[in-house]
Formats: sequence, structure tokens, C-alpha cells
Amino acid sequence: MKQRDLRAQMTLAGSAALLVSATAAGAGPTLLPNTQPYRVKTPSAATGRSGNARLATRALLAKDGKTVFDVTTGELDSGASAPGNIAKVQFKTFDGLGEVAWAKNYPSLTGGGSVAYTFDELHRGQPVQTQANVTGIDGKRTDVVTVTGNVKLRPDLVARGLDSPKQATVGAPVNIAATVLETNGDVGARANCVLFVDGAEIDRADGIYVDGGSAVSCAFTPSFSAVGTHALEVRVTDVVPADWDTTNNSVTGSIQIASNDVPFYWSASAASYQYSSSGMSAGWYRVDDGTYRSEMDWTSVWDNKGWHQSSYLSGQRPAALSFPLTQVSIKHLADDALVGSFELADVTPDSSWGSGDYTENRVYRFDPTTYTIVYIVSYSHGGAGQAIAFTHKYAGDVTYFSSNYQKSWNSYDGIYYYYSRNNAGHSVFGEAWPMTSSAHISLDVADAKGASISADASIAVAAYSDGDDYPYQCQTQSWSWGAQQNCYESHYSESGVRGSASGVN
Repeated sequence: MKQRDLRAQMTLAGSAALLVSATAAGAGPTLLPNTQPYRVKTPSAATGRSGNARLATRALLAKDGKTVFDVTTGELDSGASAPGNIAKVQFKTFDGLGEVAWAKNYPSLTGGGSVAYTFDELHRGQPVQTQANVTGIDGKRTDVVTVTGNVKLRPDLVARGLDSPKQATVGAPVNIAATVLETNGDVGARANCVLFVDGAEIDRADGIYVDGGSAVSCAFTPSFSAVGTHALEVRVTDVVPADWDTTNNSVTGSIQIASNDVPFYWSASAASYQYSSSGMSAGWYRVDDGTYRSEMDWTSVWDNKGWHQSSYLSGQRPAALSFPLTQVSIKHLADDALVGSFELADVTPDSSWGSGDYTENRVYRFDPTTYTIVYIVSYSHGGAGQAIAFTHKYAGDVTYFSSNYQKSWNSYDGIYYYYSRNNAGHSVFGEAWPMTSSAHISLDVADAKGASISADASIAVAAYSDGDDYPYQCQTQSWSWGAQQNCYESHYSESGVRGSASGVN
């Protein structure tokens, strides 16, 4: 689903309906519609106004060295027609001394309220000015709108950190999450976060937003109908504005699906790492045709940093639980410090369903202090049954929920997409907890008949490092009247600790 389709579908009425249903149940976190950005640290657009004519402009530099100027009287990246007509547009760029490097004019335009032009000789941070003559908005008057701004790097969305149980059973809901980072740090981007199983799409969260230099989670709840090992992939698609590098937009893993009569099984994982995206662009520009001369040398360096953490455990037993549950106890520890917990008693289902000899009960609870979530589903069919419990501390600033997640845990079968925050202070980069040598997750769920799901996972986390490099390269272009050279390098690195554990009780 394209980004422009999402805005029309996410109505305020739909948002209000889901917010009421989720908070009234007292179960999950407060949900916010994806159309509402959780934060915009640095807007991609600069704006200006004259009379009733408004102009939004941006200049985004791509990895190939080309900069696209987008200019509109409406909203950038919107499918709606922009009002009026941009009859003339002028672009000016400036050197490090504030002098005009060059100016280019495009007159006699009749294409409506939006135009786009591509240039080669710009660099990150370079001051730019756009001036447009706008007609058709204030009667016969021509509005002259001037906007100043800077060249910025295109957003680079990177998919990392796939969290999934190592094993699950046929027909059971499974919670899977991935982290999406924006690593260039200049502007945010919207995208779709899509889960594929064995190459086929199975779940999605549309219209996610990742702020510049930020990290978010995408949470999915698929189920599996076939026994065996299945390939998992979370892919970030339809990035708007267009992505800097599309080769880092997916993360892969696998899951083993067994028949639902297996003995009790649990699996857990934990990770904590820091990442850095750095780079440099440099070059020069020389023009001398006898009547006009321009020289410009430039260098731009960036180094953007962020972090990722997550803590996850799932456990299952080949028999149903009876409600109410007498105990639900959850603890997440990192380096022996408590970072998330639950202590609940007399727990009744948040949702129940039955038909014939089939019954199903689900519990979805959220701790607003430590931002820890617990999920429990129990079902029986004839003489057979199964119960599964998950607990998760998601990574990043916010977590976006997929359509199947909504159906499974929010009892909502619509097309709207939502997120929740992962830190109480809503700080710029969330709230990290120390994790250098170990993580520990315990899970105890018991009913009045003595049935239980119990797991105690000690996870030894090991140090690791990873990264990608784009070596320093230059491209030179020459003409009869001048020449230019553009050079570029970039580096992505992450280092930290991660580990996993599993067992059969």
C-alpha cells in the first residue's frame, strides 16, 4: 500500500474508536495513529509564504551525488494536487563565504503547483534559496515566495535486530519484532514494515515513521500452518522520501514450527548495541567561460549515533490454562538490575471466544512504568489444548503494530495502524539500561488447578561488532567551460552484546 493511500484511510473516527477500545480494557499501552509522528527532530522541508500562497521546499542529496529540489505549493509527498501554478522558479546556492555560487532560472512553467529539479554540484549542509512566482491562488496576483534552507542527506532506513522465538507450534500466534533505524541523521522518513515467511508476505505495519537518527520497532503476530523450518524476513518498503541505500532494508532469521503436542519449550533473547553512521563528502567546482567565473571547494562530515536494546522470552505448554489465573509474574534483568517486571493476580481474560468444543482466552497487559508487555493465549479443542506466554521489552523510541497484531491483541479487525511509546519520558533517544555481561528473564504463569507456564532464562550475552563501508571515491566531470569533482565515503558500524537461550522443561 503506497504512503499516499494511508492518509485517506486513517480517519480520526477510526483512531478514536481504537483508542477507546484499548484503554477501556485496561490492557495494552496507549495507542497513537501512525499518521501522528512521535517526534520530528529536524523537518525535511523549509517553508515560506506570500499572501495566501505557501511554498514548501527541500533539497535532498542522494548517495549517487545528485540532489533533488522538490518545490510545492501543497504538501511534500502527498498524492493530492497542489494548488495554483508555479510559473517561475529560481534556485540559488551559496559558498562557505555566503557568496552566491550559482543561480538557475526556470521560467514559463505550466505544470501546476509542484516542480522537481536535479543538480550534481551540491553538498550536505550547503545553503540554498528557492524563489517562486505563484499564480492562481490570489486571483490575478502573482505571489513571489522566497524560502531558504540547506541541503540534507536523504534518509537511510536500516532493518536490524530480528527478535523471534526459535520454536513455536502449528496454529499458535507468534510475536516477532524487528528494529528499524534511521542512520543518516538529517531527516526522518515514512515506510511500510512488512513480514515475509518463506518469501511470501504474511503481515505488515503500514505508514511507520522513523525520525532522523532514531530507532523504532515493528511488532508482528503471525501464525504458521505447516511443520518445519521457515525463513523469516522483515523488509522496509516504499520509503518516502526515497531511501539513501536500499540494500540494507531487510533483516532475516528463521523459526522452527512443531506440532502442537510438543512438550513445554521456551526461548529467550537479549541484545544491546550502539550504532554509528559516519561519512564525508567533498569536492570542488570550477566555471570560467570568459564572462562568468565561479570557484567553490567544500567538505562536509557527519557522524550520527544511536542505540538498540531488546529483551524477549516466549514459553508454551501442550495444555490449556484455566481462568482466572492466580499468578502472572515477569522479571527482566540486565547485569542483575531489574529493568522490567509484572506481578498480577486473579487475571481474567481480556478477550474470549468459543464455538462448539473450542475455547480461546487471551491476556494482553502492559506496565506503564517499565514499558514491559506480557501476552498470554490459551485454547482447548476437545481433549487437546495449548497455552503460550510471551514477554517483551521492545527496542527504540516507539513500537509499530501490524494488522495481525491488532487483530490478535487489540481485538480490532480494521485497516488502521498504530504505535505506542517505549519510554516514559519520551526522551529524544528513549531510555537505555546497562547490559554488558548478562540478561535474565523469568516467567511464571499459574492457574487455580495447578497448571503453569514457567521459564527461567539466564542469557550470557557476548560482545560483537558489525558494519559496512563505502570507500572514498571521486567522480570528475569536465566541460569546455569548467569542471567539477564530487567525492564521497560512508561507514556504518555497530558494537555491543547479544545472546539467546532455550530449554525444555
